[in-house]
Amino acid sequence: MRNKILVTGGTSHLGKSLYRLLPDATFIEGKKELNLLDFESTLKYFKSKNPYRVVHLASKVGGIKSNIEHPFEYFYENILINTNVFRACIELQIPRLTSILSTCVYPAISPYYPILEEDILSGDPEKTNRGYALSKRFLAEMTQLYNLKHSSQYNYIIPCNLFGNEETYDPDKTHFLTSLIYKSAKSILSGEKNLEMFGSGKVLRQFVTYDDLARIIHFCIENDITESFNFTPDYNLTLKQYSDIVEEISCNKIKISFNCQGPDGIFRKDGSNSRLKQIAPNFEFTDLKSSIKTVLEFYLNNDHI
Repeated sequence: MRNKILVTGGTSHLGKSLYRLLPDATFIEGKKELNLLDFESTLKYFKSKNPYRVVHLASKVGGIKSNIEHPFEYFYENILINTNVFRACIELQIPRLTSILSTCVYPAISPYYPILEEDILSGDPEKTNRGYALSKRFLAEMTQLYNLKHSSQYNYIIPCNLFGNEETYDPDKTHFLTSLIYKSAKSILSGEKNLEMFGSGKVLRQFVTYDDLARIIHFCIENDITESFNFTPDYNLTLKQYSDIVEEISCNKIKISFNCQGPDGIFRKDGSNSRLKQIAPNFEFTDLKSSIKTVLEFYLNNDHI
Protein backbone atom coordinates (compact mmCIF):
# COMPACT_ATOMS: atom_id res chain seq x y z
CA MET A 1 0.00 0.00 0.00
CA ARG A 2 1.34 3.42 -0.96
CA ASN A 3 1.27 5.63 2.11
CA LYS A 4 4.95 6.44 2.30
CA ILE A 5 6.64 9.82 1.99
CA LEU A 6 10.05 10.18 0.38
CA VAL A 7 12.05 13.38 0.97
CA THR A 8 15.07 14.39 -1.11
CA GLY A 9 17.66 16.68 0.49
CA GLY A 10 17.33 15.04 3.89
CA THR A 11 20.64 16.44 5.16
CA SER A 12 19.69 20.05 4.37
CA HIS A 13 18.70 22.45 7.13
CA LEU A 14 15.13 22.37 5.85
CA GLY A 15 15.28 18.58 5.70
CA LYS A 16 16.29 18.41 9.36
CA SER A 17 13.39 20.68 10.32
CA LEU A 18 10.95 18.57 8.33
CA TYR A 19 12.26 15.35 9.89
CA ARG A 20 11.06 16.52 13.29
CA LEU A 21 7.52 16.69 11.87
CA LEU A 22 7.74 13.58 9.67
CA PRO A 23 9.93 11.09 11.57
CA ASP A 24 8.39 8.12 9.73
CA ALA A 25 9.19 9.46 6.26
CA THR A 26 12.23 8.31 4.27
CA PHE A 27 14.86 11.07 4.05
CA ILE A 28 17.58 10.69 1.44
CA GLU A 29 20.89 11.38 3.17
CA GLY A 30 22.66 13.20 0.35
CA LYS A 31 24.94 11.82 -2.37
CA LYS A 32 26.36 9.18 -0.06
CA GLU A 33 22.97 7.45 -0.20
CA LEU A 34 21.73 8.45 -3.65
CA ASN A 35 23.26 10.48 -6.46
CA LEU A 36 20.29 12.32 -7.95
CA LEU A 37 22.44 13.32 -10.94
CA ASP A 38 22.16 9.70 -12.13
CA PHE A 39 18.71 8.77 -13.42
CA GLU A 40 18.97 4.98 -13.29
CA SER A 41 20.09 5.10 -9.66
CA THR A 42 17.29 7.54 -8.85
CA LEU A 43 14.65 5.40 -10.54
CA LYS A 44 15.85 2.23 -8.81
CA TYR A 45 15.87 3.91 -5.40
CA PHE A 46 12.43 5.48 -5.81
CA LYS A 47 11.04 2.16 -7.01
CA SER A 48 12.41 0.37 -3.94
CA LYS A 49 10.68 2.87 -1.61
CA ASN A 50 7.39 2.95 -3.57
CA PRO A 51 6.22 6.28 -2.08
CA TYR A 52 2.82 7.89 -2.44
CA ARG A 53 4.36 11.35 -2.13
CA VAL A 54 7.78 12.83 -2.91
CA VAL A 55 8.86 16.08 -1.27
CA HIS A 56 11.72 17.43 -3.36
CA LEU A 57 14.09 19.63 -1.33
CA ALA A 58 17.42 18.66 -2.88
CA SER A 59 19.37 21.15 -5.00
CA LYS A 60 22.84 22.51 -5.58
CA VAL A 61 22.95 25.74 -3.59
CA GLY A 62 25.52 28.43 -2.89
CA GLY A 63 26.07 32.05 -2.00
CA ILE A 64 26.03 35.02 -4.33
CA LYS A 65 29.79 34.85 -5.05
CA SER A 66 29.65 31.17 -5.99
CA ASN A 67 26.56 31.71 -8.17
CA ILE A 68 28.28 34.52 -10.05
CA GLU A 69 31.42 32.45 -10.64
CA HIS A 70 29.73 29.15 -11.54
CA PRO A 71 26.34 29.86 -13.20
CA PHE A 72 26.55 26.91 -15.60
CA GLU A 73 27.18 24.42 -12.79
CA TYR A 74 24.14 25.67 -10.85
CA PHE A 75 21.97 25.52 -13.94
CA TYR A 76 23.21 22.16 -15.27
CA GLU A 77 23.31 20.18 -12.03
CA ASN A 78 19.94 21.44 -10.81
CA ILE A 79 18.35 20.74 -14.19
CA LEU A 80 19.63 17.15 -13.95
CA ILE A 81 18.52 16.70 -10.35
CA ASN A 82 15.05 18.13 -10.94
CA THR A 83 14.53 16.24 -14.19
CA ASN A 84 15.63 12.92 -12.72
CA VAL A 85 13.34 13.28 -9.72
CA PHE A 86 10.44 14.37 -11.91
CA ARG A 87 11.01 11.61 -14.45
CA ALA A 88 11.19 8.94 -11.73
CA CYS A 89 7.87 10.18 -10.31
CA ILE A 90 6.31 10.03 -13.78
CA GLU A 91 7.59 6.57 -14.69
CA LEU A 92 6.57 5.10 -11.32
CA GLN A 93 3.23 6.97 -11.38
CA ILE A 94 3.82 8.50 -7.97
CA PRO A 95 0.59 10.42 -7.20
CA ARG A 96 2.05 13.44 -5.41
CA LEU A 97 5.18 15.51 -5.93
CA THR A 98 5.83 18.75 -4.03
CA SER A 99 8.96 20.69 -5.03
CA ILE A 100 10.57 23.59 -3.19
CA LEU A 101 11.57 26.55 -5.35
CA SER A 102 12.77 30.04 -4.35
CA THR A 103 11.63 33.61 -4.92
CA CYS A 104 14.79 34.04 -7.02
CA VAL A 105 12.65 32.62 -9.86
CA TYR A 106 10.92 35.99 -10.13
CA PRO A 107 11.95 38.76 -12.54
CA ALA A 108 14.72 41.11 -11.47
CA ILE A 109 12.38 43.99 -12.30
CA SER A 110 8.64 43.72 -11.82
CA PRO A 111 5.95 46.33 -12.62
CA TYR A 112 4.40 45.66 -9.20
CA TYR A 113 5.18 44.16 -5.78
CA PRO A 114 4.58 41.80 -4.13
CA ILE A 115 4.83 39.43 -7.10
CA LEU A 116 2.10 36.90 -7.87
CA GLU A 117 2.77 33.22 -8.56
CA GLU A 118 1.69 33.40 -12.21
CA ASP A 119 4.40 35.96 -13.05
CA ILE A 120 7.45 33.70 -12.80
CA LEU A 121 8.11 34.04 -16.53
CA SER A 122 7.24 37.73 -16.90
CA GLY A 123 10.87 38.93 -17.09
CA ASP A 124 14.53 37.94 -16.75
CA PRO A 125 15.74 36.78 -13.34
CA GLU A 126 18.51 38.55 -11.43
CA LYS A 127 21.83 37.96 -13.23
CA THR A 128 23.82 37.19 -10.07
CA ASN A 129 22.07 33.82 -9.66
CA ARG A 130 20.68 33.35 -13.16
CA GLY A 131 21.71 29.69 -13.52
CA TYR A 132 20.05 28.60 -10.28
CA ALA A 133 16.95 30.73 -10.89
CA LEU A 134 16.42 29.35 -14.40
CA SER A 135 16.72 25.76 -13.19
CA LYS A 136 13.96 26.43 -10.66
CA ARG A 137 11.84 28.14 -13.33
CA PHE A 138 12.17 25.04 -15.50
CA LEU A 139 10.96 22.89 -12.59
CA ALA A 140 7.92 25.13 -12.13
CA GLU A 141 7.13 25.00 -15.84
CA MET A 142 7.63 21.24 -15.96
CA THR A 143 5.13 20.89 -13.12
CA GLN A 144 2.54 23.14 -14.78
CA LEU A 145 2.82 21.54 -18.21
CA TYR A 146 2.67 17.99 -16.86
CA ASN A 147 -0.39 18.79 -14.77
CA LEU A 148 -2.04 20.39 -17.80
CA LYS A 149 -1.47 17.33 -19.99
CA HIS A 150 -2.16 14.58 -17.46
CA SER A 151 -4.50 16.22 -14.93
CA SER A 152 -1.95 15.28 -12.26
CA GLN A 153 -1.66 17.01 -8.89
CA TYR A 154 1.99 17.93 -8.63
CA ASN A 155 2.80 21.30 -7.07
CA TYR A 156 5.54 23.55 -5.77
CA ILE A 157 6.10 26.02 -2.95
CA ILE A 158 8.04 29.25 -3.52
CA PRO A 159 9.60 30.35 -0.21
CA CYS A 160 11.48 33.55 0.45
CA ASN A 161 14.95 33.47 2.03
CA LEU A 162 15.40 31.10 4.97
CA PHE A 163 17.34 31.27 8.22
CA GLY A 164 17.80 29.29 11.40
CA ASN A 165 20.24 27.30 13.51
CA GLU A 166 22.84 25.85 11.15
CA GLU A 167 24.99 23.29 12.94
CA THR A 168 27.27 23.17 9.89
CA TYR A 169 27.63 26.85 9.07
CA ASP A 170 29.02 27.36 5.55
CA PRO A 171 29.85 30.95 4.52
CA ASP A 172 29.54 30.00 0.83
CA LYS A 173 25.99 28.66 1.18
CA THR A 174 24.36 30.47 4.07
CA HIS A 175 21.77 33.18 3.45
CA PHE A 176 22.40 36.70 4.69
CA LEU A 177 20.42 36.66 7.93
CA THR A 178 21.92 33.46 9.36
CA SER A 179 25.35 34.72 8.34
CA LEU A 180 24.71 38.07 10.01
CA ILE A 181 23.59 36.41 13.26
CA TYR A 182 26.50 33.95 13.20
CA LYS A 183 29.10 36.68 12.64
CA SER A 184 27.46 38.83 15.32
CA ALA A 185 27.75 36.01 17.85
CA LYS A 186 31.41 35.49 16.95
CA SER A 187 32.11 39.21 17.37
CA ILE A 188 30.32 39.35 20.72
CA LEU A 189 32.21 36.31 22.02
CA SER A 190 35.54 37.77 20.92
CA GLY A 191 34.78 41.15 22.47
CA GLU A 192 34.89 42.87 19.08
CA LYS A 193 32.09 45.43 19.08
CA ASN A 194 32.20 46.44 15.40
CA LEU A 195 31.06 44.11 12.61
CA GLU A 196 31.31 45.04 8.93
CA MET A 197 29.07 43.34 6.36
CA PHE A 198 29.39 43.43 2.58
CA GLY A 199 26.93 45.39 0.45
CA SER A 200 24.89 48.53 0.93
CA GLY A 201 22.34 47.19 3.41
CA LYS A 202 19.62 48.88 1.35
CA VAL A 203 18.16 45.90 -0.52
CA LEU A 204 14.84 44.45 0.63
CA ARG A 205 14.41 40.84 1.69
CA GLN A 206 11.84 38.58 3.32
CA PHE A 207 13.14 35.93 5.73
CA VAL A 208 11.35 33.06 7.45
CA THR A 209 12.69 30.13 9.46
CA TYR A 210 13.38 26.62 8.21
CA ASP A 211 10.94 25.41 10.85
CA ASP A 212 8.12 27.60 9.49
CA LEU A 213 8.63 26.28 5.96
CA ALA A 214 8.69 22.73 7.33
CA ARG A 215 5.37 23.43 9.08
CA ILE A 216 3.66 24.55 5.88
CA ILE A 217 5.01 21.52 4.00
CA HIS A 218 3.61 19.32 6.75
CA PHE A 219 0.30 21.20 6.55
CA CYS A 220 0.13 20.55 2.79
CA ILE A 221 0.75 16.85 3.31
CA GLU A 222 -1.81 16.54 6.10
CA ASN A 223 -4.45 18.41 4.08
CA ASP A 224 -3.46 17.09 0.64
CA ILE A 225 -2.86 20.59 -0.73
CA THR A 226 -1.95 20.37 -4.41
CA GLU A 227 -1.97 24.07 -5.30
CA SER A 228 1.30 25.94 -5.89
CA PHE A 229 1.93 29.09 -3.85
CA ASN A 230 4.40 31.59 -2.41
CA PHE A 231 5.47 31.16 1.19
CA THR A 232 6.23 34.69 2.35
CA PRO A 233 5.45 36.88 5.39
CA ASP A 234 3.81 40.30 5.39
CA TYR A 235 7.05 42.15 6.13
CA ASN A 236 9.80 43.05 3.63
CA LEU A 237 12.75 44.71 5.36
CA THR A 238 16.08 46.17 4.31
CA LEU A 239 19.20 44.27 5.34
CA LYS A 240 20.04 47.28 7.51
CA GLN A 241 16.73 46.83 9.36
CA TYR A 242 17.61 43.19 10.04
CA SER A 243 20.99 44.29 11.40
CA ASP A 244 19.23 46.83 13.64
CA ILE A 245 17.13 44.00 15.11
CA VAL A 246 20.27 41.98 15.84
CA GLU A 247 21.87 45.01 17.53
CA GLU A 248 18.75 45.52 19.65
CA ILE A 249 18.55 41.86 20.69
CA SER A 250 22.25 41.89 21.64
CA CYS A 251 21.58 44.89 23.91
CA ASN A 252 23.91 46.90 21.66
CA LYS A 253 26.91 44.69 22.41
CA ILE A 254 27.65 44.93 18.72
CA LYS A 255 27.58 47.66 16.08
CA ILE A 256 26.92 46.53 12.50
CA SER A 257 27.86 48.53 9.42
CA PHE A 258 27.80 47.92 5.66
CA ASN A 259 30.87 48.65 3.51
CA CYS A 260 29.04 49.14 0.17
CA GLN A 261 31.44 46.66 -1.49
CA GLY A 262 30.42 43.67 -3.59
CA PRO A 263 27.13 42.99 -5.40
CA ASP A 264 23.84 43.46 -3.56
CA GLY A 265 21.90 41.24 -5.91
CA ILE A 266 18.31 42.01 -6.85
CA PHE A 267 16.88 45.07 -5.03
CA ARG A 268 13.63 43.34 -4.05
CA LYS A 269 11.84 40.08 -4.85
CA ASP A 270 9.00 39.90 -2.35
CA GLY A 271 6.26 37.48 -3.25
CA SER A 272 2.56 37.92 -2.58
CA ASN A 273 1.15 35.77 0.24
CA SER A 274 -2.50 36.23 -0.73
CA ARG A 275 -2.78 32.67 -2.04
CA LEU A 276 -1.04 31.29 1.08
CA LYS A 277 -3.64 33.05 3.24
CA GLN A 278 -6.43 31.39 1.25
CA ILE A 279 -4.84 27.94 1.51
CA ALA A 280 -3.82 28.17 5.18
CA PRO A 281 -5.77 31.08 6.71
CA ASN A 282 -4.81 30.13 10.27
CA PHE A 283 -1.10 29.72 9.65
CA GLU A 284 1.06 32.05 11.74
CA PHE A 285 4.74 32.73 11.14
CA THR A 286 7.03 32.58 14.14
CA ASP A 287 7.74 36.07 15.48
CA LEU A 288 10.77 37.45 13.63
CA LYS A 289 12.54 39.00 16.62
CA SER A 290 12.01 35.87 18.72
CA SER A 291 13.41 33.71 15.91
CA ILE A 292 16.48 35.93 15.50
CA LYS A 293 17.04 35.85 19.27
CA THR A 294 16.84 32.05 19.28
CA VAL A 295 19.46 31.75 16.54
CA LEU A 296 21.75 34.32 18.19
CA GLU A 297 21.58 32.46 21.50
CA PHE A 298 22.28 29.20 19.68
CA TYR A 299 25.52 30.53 18.22
CA LEU A 300 26.54 32.22 21.47
CA ASN A 301 26.15 28.85 23.21
CA ASN A 302 27.89 26.87 20.47
CA ASP A 303 31.13 28.70 19.86
CA HIS A 304 32.68 25.54 18.33
CA ILE A 305 30.63 25.95 15.13
